[in-house]
Amino acid sequence: MTLQFHFGNAELDTYHIGDRMRWGGNDKGLPNQERVEVIGYQEPCDVCGHDEDREYVLVFEHDVLTGGFRYALPEDIVRLE
Repeated sequence: MTLQFHFGNAELDTYHIGDRMRWGGNDKGLPNQERVEVIGYQEPCDVCGHDEDREYVLVFEHDVLTGGFRYALPEDIVRLE
């Protein structure tokens, strides 16, 4: 699954779980926060074509993308956008 989000150096970089966020460009948010939640927007799958119009909550801890994510609830959209 590929998710697009707006946090860190917003230069369309690719991240995987466990990667450290890059900074120093078109930055969104603040670096080195204990815990940050952001909205992730699902993109269609290039392999199987699955295209579910869902938003997710992604979790970063000290600039590292953790394995924590879940479906975004309506209140998450309001809180995090």
